[in-house]
Amino acid sequence: MDRRDLLMIAATLPAVWPCRGTYAQEAAAISHGSDLTAPMTGHTALGVAQDELQVMRVPGRGYWRGDTAAEFSQPTPYVYNDDPANKGGVVPTSGLLIDGHRIPGGTRVIQFRDFSAGNFYLTSGTSFLWRGCRFRGRNSAPGYFNCQRGQTGRLYFFYNDMGGLGSAANQFNEVPVGIAHATSVVAYRNRVSFTTTAFQANIEGPVRIVENYISDLTAFGTDSHLNGITHNGGENHSWILRNHIVIRTPDTSGRAVAQTDCVSFFQDFGDFAGAGVKRIDSNYLGGTGYCIYAGMNAGKPATSVRNMVVANNLVTTREYPLGGRWGPITATPPWGVNGNVLRNNRWADGPNEGGLW
Repeated sequence: MDRRDLLMIAATLPAVWPCRGTYAQEAAAISHGSDLTAPMTGHTALGVAQDELQVMRVPGRGYWRGDTAAEFSQPTPYVYNDDPANKGGVVPTSGLLIDGHRIPGGTRVIQFRDFSAGNFYLTSGTSFLWRGCRFRGRNSAPGYFNCQRGQTGRLYFFYNDMGGLGSAANQFNEVPVGIAHATSVVAYRNRVSFTTTAFQANIEGPVRIVENYISDLTAFGTDSHLNGITHNGGENHSWILRNHIVIRTPDTSGRAVAQTDCVSFFQDFGDFAGAGVKRIDSNYLGGTGYCIYAGMNAGKPATSVRNMVVANNLVTTREYPLGGRWGPITATPPWGVNGNVLRNNRWADGPNEGGLW
């Protein structure tokens, strides 16, 4: 574990603040993804209904630009509360603790707005926090956030409602949060459903995907791969903590869901040999092909995966007797060497309930 991992530990802790309108509501502390429920995520968990969100109109060009942030965010100082009339602002220079996460000064907070009609083109050094927003409807890769090389700010996604509107072929939705360029990414307490891939964070810097509720992945009758939380190589500081990812089969349109994963690390564009910790910890998983792909591609050297920690996860047999169609985990590195750890992963139910897998 290096200094960057230690600095990001705060991103795993929930906030405790009372009273809507004056302070943010108290977030129920949980110790495991099995304790997370859908009502604890998304804007409704903050006490804000969908009809209280401001529906945003897309600029004439067809998308919002991060370098002209006045199109979708307030320039005034941000006041931290859950009043639906509060649409955000700029975090003061000293920073703020928002939902238990230390947010640096200058970050633009956008909250209680519905951005379903468009997407973002991000190419600046500005940091953004979308909080209690909605992103629902037809969409395709790169999703709602097109991050180009100029995007060097930090990106935060707290309590958003994301994905599609159903599993029918004409409701196709692909990767609501796909981040190719940013200094860091934190996703906390989001509700994601009816999409092909929930989170795809392909950055080297710190990634924290914590306490998100992901369900109803569907290919919409296409050949799309299905991923709950995925990485494609080169990510070096990614912690996947206390998420609830159980994917039903068949989907709501009656199609079998037998691929690909709940959490995955693939060596498509690089390896995982860096000194940073890759941690899959305390998640509740079930469904898809394998619940976890642990980073080792066929034919790659054992040293291509280092500091991969898979610990304290629970796998349910609700969708498949083996957790996923083929089993709970695959693509495993040699355990016990190179910092790779497999520890205390158990069956949540079924004939081997409580036993190790």
